[in-house]
Amino acid sequence: MTERYRAVVLSMAAVLVVAFASYVLVHTPSAPPYVSSAGASVSRTDPASPSTSTPPAAGSPSYPALTASPSGTLALQDDFDRGDSAALGTAPTGQQWVTTGSGGLRVRDRRALTARDGRGYASAVLPAAPTTLRVQASFVGEQGMAEGVTVFASSDADFSLKDVVDLEVTPNVYLLELRKAGGAFQELASGPLALVPDGRGYTWTLHLKGDAAVIALPGGVSRSIKDARIATVSGASCTWEARSAGTSQSRIDALAAFTS
Repeated sequence: MTERYRAVVLSMAAVLVVAFASYVLVHTPSAPPYVSSAGASVSRTDPASPSTSTPPAAGSPSYPALTASPSGTLALQDDFDRGDSAALGTAPTGQQWVTTGSGGLRVRDRRALTARDGRGYASAVLPAAPTTLRVQASFVGEQGMAEGVTVFASSDADFSLKDVVDLEVTPNVYLLELRKAGGAFQELASGPLALVPDGRGYTWTLHLKGDAAVIALPGGVSRSIKDARIATVSGASCTWEARSAGTSQSRIDALAAFTS
């Protein structure tokens, strides 16, 4: 083989090596994109990518969601993220809880729940009448039982609930009602629900403005009600109620209230 022929062969071999290397670089599959919770595709090495750790178990409270509001000022918030206690203590926003009722509300496993069968009430006074009341709660027990959670907005400074508008939610039904001057509770709206009592968390909201009440419930249920009496009974005294009976229990995971 002449020197000139050898040089041609070596040159062709070098070209083939470079071409093969380029092919490998172009066609080697890269890691698939990670789809963020917002739906955007980002690289797995992007420092802004969401964590790929195991998500929390069903029923774990989602506290930040309760403090987000399109308008208004956060006046009260409690996620009960403190040690077990026979008393509810003080909310992170500074309110000292006033508790009443036969059930005796307590803090256990970062939730507010009754210490025994019955009704437990937690009350606090806001700087002004609320525009939004939110609650995240979970239920355990039998599907057919109707132990629930209720949120009240009242003009009674002593938490007597004589003048009040309230929203009650159980695994089976919701009920919006009002009471005036200590009379009978009168229904404003109601309907069926199908919440699973397996400990998972559900969030709902009661919006109040003048004579109007708007409720947003799990499963996309939404109702808007107008009644002139709403403006006369609603006020800055707010109460949350949890009930339990036997193996069926309702638990308040977190709550929040907003004012204008």
